[in-house]
Order: sequence, then structure tokens, then C-alpha cells
Amino acid sequence: MKLFQINEDDLAELEHTLPQVFDMLAFHAKATTPQDRRWLQRVQQILMNVRWNYAPHTDITVIPANNDEEPAT
Repeated sequence: MKLFQINEDDLAELEHTLPQVFDMLAFHAKATTPQDRRWLQRVQQILMNVRWNYAPHTDITVIPANNDEEPAT
């Protein structure tokens, strides 16, 4: 599997901008279809997966920069 990287600032911008783009499209189309909403939900889910490394956000581990410290849970 080939992996790609997205930096934190770009991911935050996508998360912020995507709902606005959808609202703009919905306004110009005067209505959105169920298919449109499913597409947006799918894109939103992909961004969430990227944010949480494809694992539930409750299953993350904080690894401190200083190796002398204990990992936080």
C-alpha cells in the first residue's frame, strides 16, 4: 500500500472549508440530493480517518519527545 502525507495545517483547512463548499453548492443548486449528502459524508469520514490515523480517536497513544518521560494515556 502506498501512503501519502498531509500536513496538519492543510488538513485543518480542508476540514474547515469542505462544509462551506457544500453549502455554496447547495445554495446554487437550490437543493441537495441524498446522493450529494452521502458524498459529503464520505469525504468527511475520509478526513476524520486521516485525522485519527485510521483508528478510533480513543485508541491513540501520546509519545513524548523526550524518551525519559513515561507515555501519556
